[in-house]
Amino acid sequence: MPIAHLTIHTKDLEKITSFYEAALAPLDYTERMRFHDGAVRGYGASGYNVDFWVISMEDSNVPEEFKGKPIGGWGGPVHIAFHCKTRNQVRAFYDAAMYVILHPPLLPLNVGEWCSLFLAFRANGAKCNGPPGLRPQYFPAYYGAFVWDAEGRNIEAVCVRPGFWAEEWGVLGWTGVLSVAAAGAGYLWQNYFA
Repeated sequence: MPIAHLTIHTKDLEKITSFYEAALAPLDYTERMRFHDGAVRGYGASGYNVDFWVISMEDSNVPEEFKGKPIGGWGGPVHIAFHCKTRNQVRAFYDAAMYVILHPPLLPLNVGEWCSLFLAFRANGAKCNGPPGLRPQYFPAYYGAFVWDAEGRNIEAVCVRPGFWAEEWGVLGWTGVLSVAAAGAGYLWQNYFA
C-alpha cells in the first residue's frame, strides 16, 4: 500500500513553511489545511489528498524526552522524496528551494533578452545536496535534485520516466521533431545527393 501522508515537526514553523511553500510550488503543492491556530499545516498537490504535514514543536504531541533531539533522532537524517511528472519539475523544485528569482519583467530589458536573463539570490535557507541530474546508480532513468532544508532534512524531487517522456515535449513532441528531420534529410538526399 502507498504511504497516506508524512509529517515533520519544526522549531521554526514560519521559516520552514515558507521554504516548503516555495520549494513545492513547482510540484503543484499548496497549503490546503490549517488548524490549531496555524500550528498544523497540511500541503498537497491539486486533485490529491493532503499528504505532507508541517507541525510546530510547540503544538506537537511528541513526548518531552524526544523534543530537542537532532532531526531524524537515532535513525539518522530524514530523507523525503517528492515524485515529479517531468524533469523540468525537478529543476523548478531545485531553483525554488535554492533561490528567489526576479524575472525580467521587473527589469528594463528588450523582448529578446527576457528568457535568458534573471537575477537569483540565495534564499529559503536551503543548501545544495545534489543539483538536478541523472542518478543512474539508483535507476537508469532516475533524475533527481537534493537540498537540505534549514533544519537538516534531505529533501528530494525525483522523476523516473525516461528522458524522451520526462521532458516537456514528451514522446509526441520528439516524434514530430524526428519526423521533420527525417523528411528534411530525405528531401536533401533526393534533390542534392541522388
